[in-house]
Amino acid sequence: MKLFIYTLAVLSSLQLRANDVVEYRVKKGDTLSDILFKLNIGPIYGPKGFQEFSVKTNKLKRRGDKIRVGDVLIFPVSPVDRVVSSEAPPAPSEAPPDDPSQHHSFLVSPQVSWINFLSESKDAFQHNDLKAYSRPVPGAHLQYGLQWDENWSFLFFSSFSKVSFYPDDVFTYNRSDVSRNNYGFGVSYRAGSTEWGSRLGFYDQLFFSLPSTSEIDVDVVALPEFHLSYRRAVKQYKKMSFKVGLNGKAILPYQTPKIKGELGYGGGLDFLVGSAHKNLRLFLNHSQANASDNKTTASEVGLGFVMEGNFDD
Repeated sequence: MKLFIYTLAVLSSLQLRANDVVEYRVKKGDTLSDILFKLNIGPIYGPKGFQEFSVKTNKLKRRGDKIRVGDVLIFPVSPVDRVVSSEAPPAPSEAPPDDPSQHHSFLVSPQVSWINFLSESKDAFQHNDLKAYSRPVPGAHLQYGLQWDENWSFLFFSSFSKVSFYPDDVFTYNRSDVSRNNYGFGVSYRAGSTEWGSRLGFYDQLFFSLPSTSEIDVDVVALPEFHLSYRRAVKQYKKMSFKVGLNGKAILPYQTPKIKGELGYGGGLDFLVGSAHKNLRLFLNHSQANASDNKTTASEVGLGFVMEGNFDD
């Protein structure tokens, strides 16, 4: 008798579970967010959104995992609309209500680095190769992201740092420390463990000249840069993720009252280790900024701590 009652309870539970979900067969071009929109299920994004719920329900490893045409996925439905079907209902005329804050993300990264400068100055005084070694350079990188799709985000970024130099036996610097500021905007595309990014902004470049036999003049000039980056998780160990990234940039020609900038270039390498939202970052960068009478090469190595998340967390 007890076995019979237990069997009825299990069957009732299974029937209720079946009535609370809808099956959907994936079509060409579908994404999780598209399907949820078609089924009028919301909110979609954020830790409390049905996108994360659907990832767990369908045993997908990550939000960006590819779903294949013909796959049958299950999604929750409201008690009023309990229908089990392989076809999606007609798409609503408007998107389901969603909490806008779930689309907003942030990134904060305090860091410290060391920079080696080599500047070829061609001023009226003479042609000199000037070397400058920085003290530890403290700084921070801030980023605000607006996610409008399962994979795409629009970014605004700003970073700042304070550069000071070791004293030289022969020359003295006309400025003991220099502030550098960078700012701009960009887009990023994330699919699974891979992320592509592009940015356009203004970056402060340092140019050195020798106005006298004993003094080095340091000029800070904001030049436009176009930046491309690629990052991929290469190793997963328990809750730790190991990532590697590559980046390249073009320093665009730009004329200021102080200097006439010419085309320059740069590139770098990133190593990150940590969890999904907190990473320790080791970075290496090399760039060359050109001007009509000056060329400065900078090699930088640094360490940072990256914290990112959503404003609704």
